[in-house]
Amino acid sequence: NGNSAQSSVSMRGFGENSHGRVLVLVDGIKQNNVDMSGTDWIALPSSAIERIEVLQGGASAIYGNGAVAGGINIITRKAGADKGFTADAQTHFSSFGGHSGKFYISGTGKYLSMALSGNMEHSDGWRDRTAYDIKQISTKLGCDIEDIFNAEFCFTIFTSDYEMAGAISEEIYDDHPSRAAYYDDDADLDGYSISFISRYNPVDMLSVNLSAGYRHKENKTNMDSWTAWTTTQTNSFYASPSVTLNFGSDYISDSFTLGLDFVHDKITSKGYGDPLRDNKLRDNDVSKKNFGVFANNDIRFLDDALTLSFGARYDYEKIDAFDDDVKFNPFSLTAGINYLFPDTSNVYLRYDRVFITPFTDEQVNYQGYGEGFNSELDPEYGNSYEAGFNLNTIAWFSVGVSGYILVMKDEIAYDNNTWENENMNDTLHYGVNAKANLKFRYFSLLATYGWTEAKFTDGDFEDNDIPLVPHQRFTAVPTVYLPYGFSLSADLSYTGSTYVGQDYANDLDKNDGYFLTGIVLEYKYKGELFCASIFGRVNNLFDIKYASCAYVGYDASFNPVPTFYPGSGREFMIGGTISY
Repeated sequence: NGNSAQSSVSMRGFGENSHGRVLVLVDGIKQNNVDMSGTDWIALPSSAIERIEVLQGGASAIYGNGAVAGGINIITRKAGADKGFTADAQTHFSSFGGHSGKFYISGTGKYLSMALSGNMEHSDGWRDRTAYDIKQISTKLGCDIEDIFNAEFCFTIFTSDYEMAGAISEEIYDDHPSRAAYYDDDADLDGYSISFISRYNPVDMLSVNLSAGYRHKENKTNMDSWTAWTTTQTNSFYASPSVTLNFGSDYISDSFTLGLDFVHDKITSKGYGDPLRDNKLRDNDVSKKNFGVFANNDIRFLDDALTLSFGARYDYEKIDAFDDDVKFNPFSLTAGINYLFPDTSNVYLRYDRVFITPFTDEQVNYQGYGEGFNSELDPEYGNSYEAGFNLNTIAWFSVGVSGYILVMKDEIAYDNNTWENENMNDTLHYGVNAKANLKFRYFSLLATYGWTEAKFTDGDFEDNDIPLVPHQRFTAVPTVYLPYGFSLSADLSYTGSTYVGQDYANDLDKNDGYFLTGIVLEYKYKGELFCASIFGRVNNLFDIKYASCAYVGYDASFNPVPTFYPGSGREFMIGGTISY
């Protein structure tokens, strides 16, 4: 729909609901929603982010449900990481009425620390009806007692209002791509979260860890186009204690972790017959409980150069609704070998048995389109095989290449013919990912490339491509470092063509691939008292018309046709940062 409140991610050849197969973590805590809604990016403390790590491959044996294709681990700044007082602020202004402001303040004492961060962002959107407002504030309290005990307590509150433009027909997309399909649909999302993370090391060989928290959110969707008005509240409690034992000798070291996960999600969904919500049509409750136990062992040889890893996890999951329930007992495994060279280059092999259980609104119809269990829906299971290497032998050059095969059984997708989520045919995902980094005194280049094949392997759609999966993706960021603190860089990206969502028969024309270019001119100042930067940016420099995704729709005669979600046109942006 063209706004950051509804952004989604995908990895390794998954199409519809791909975000459910990609784990999103903040400081190691899962952020994925229990239903088909994407990650609530607005709930994350964006102004406190230190770095973002992209994790390739499955990790169900460690994190459980949903860790199928990869993960995004967002590491936030530790309160008081820089001793004393620190503060920074960012702002930007852009085309289409866009503006934002962010701040981060941190202070520390001998054992205690505190940080406060906030973010606000607004855009009217390039398309009609893609405006959004985001506000978020977060505080973090830390305690660090030498190497024995550390803990962090975090509280975040967030709110967002966003419009929903919907998918447009091919005719409108060709002639007026900035138009909306619907001019009255919008949503409000509000909530808060509380989290606690601690680590206790009474002796060198023992570490006791705990992460726990509570999240509440309320999402009001106003779908005038469907005469549907819904208020959904989600309350989630989670706790994950674990113990790590470290043993070692002159020849071998061993790190063994045993942990538990408990998650309880409760959803209350209310549907109304009018936008003022005076006429309540339904009031449904859904409860999902998950209990998991996991163990992981890393054995290191040859001065820690060679690592053998293996682990296992067992989960018990139960969904309750309408005086009925459904239970699952997934089991996952992992095993790998990694060799680390003295220059930090490495080569590795890995196997993962992965799984994802159905989202609550896949398993249970509770949002007004029929009520009850989709009793024939089963979890997805897969076997993932991966091999790769990272080469860092030259100071100015590094490269990494990995290849994978992922065999999935009972992949879940929505079927337009039955109007239900179903276990589709078995699927095969395989491909290659590569990255390279060049860095000289006056020039640098960061590039990534991904080639993916994702196909059905049996049933009515055997050998067909999975919709919404491009065969190729490419990104490159060349940067020229100019005198006096200036730099000029470009953002280059290519996304290949895809079959449109829900076109499992591959009958309709593909959604075209697209190549986008952005440029950034930046000035950085570094002084003794403060640092600052100013930048100017142009996104989609050549104003390329493209659709970020497309789905099957129907014309007046109820014939299937492609419908499109256009991407943004050319956008100008200026902004800056300052830090003390």
